[in-house]
Amino acid sequence: MTDDLISMVDWIKGKDGLIGHHQKLMLKTQLRHIDFLSNEIKRLDEEIKERMLTFDKDLELLDTIPGVGRHTAEQILAEIGTDMN
Repeated sequence: MTDDLISMVDWIKGKDGLIGHHQKLMLKTQLRHIDFLSNEIKRLDEEIKERMLTFDKDLELLDTIPGVGRHTAEQILAEIGTDMN
């Protein structure tokens, strides 16, 4: 959970009487969902990283283009591939 979310949770805990049971329930549900999605993103990032290992040389070359970082280079390879003949 990010620092902002942790701060929000701490703020919510201190608002007894101002935030009802239903709102707390909904906020906790949403925070659990955010945690789930964050974990899925991490898992998918690892999968992408593993699949891109064979294209490391191509990614490094694309990374030399100003404004193109690793993530953008991965997207370019995913869209157009490596055969540019």
